[in-house]
Amino acid sequence: MKVRLLLVPLFLLLCSELVRADPVTIQINPNPACVVPGMCTLITVTVTNSGTMPVTLTNVSINKISPDPGNVWSFKITGEQLTEIQDLAGQLQAGASKTFHFSVCLEAGAPANSSMRYRITISYTLANGQAATDSVIGEATVPEPASLLLLGSGLTGIGAAIRIRRRRKRR
Repeated sequence: MKVRLLLVPLFLLLCSELVRADPVTIQINPNPACVVPGMCTLITVTVTNSGTMPVTLTNVSINKISPDPGNVWSFKITGEQLTEIQDLAGQLQAGASKTFHFSVCLEAGAPANSSMRYRITISYTLANGQAATDSVIGEATVPEPASLLLLGSGLTGIGAAIRIRRRRKRR
């Protein structure tokens, strides 16, 4: 009986190592992103160490994973954004986060139903020296014309209401 009781903690310890959750999480904001043809949308990526030990971030990659007929989608990274990505490398303490930005751009004249899926992959090393990766999929789409019409009419209504209030105050 005593031997069985000793085996239970050992079994639980082994199982906990097999079911270990990734300590690094990646969040994309906005996801999905709406991109108007001929424009770019800024994407914010937050990398968080939700584990209890520090990890060392080693590599970041951003890749298209959906077909892009006509090659109308692209990524744009400014010098400042490149510096943010390069600054990710290094140790990330438990509970800490790092953020970087990049833009998703769509050429003018792109089809209205166009969308692109992309994958952000972060490579890191755990405190015990084990290499690991985590990735997340983001999406960028063209907003529907009806959505743009709704947004435009709402902004027009707000502008008209402000103008009416200003006229009433003058009287």
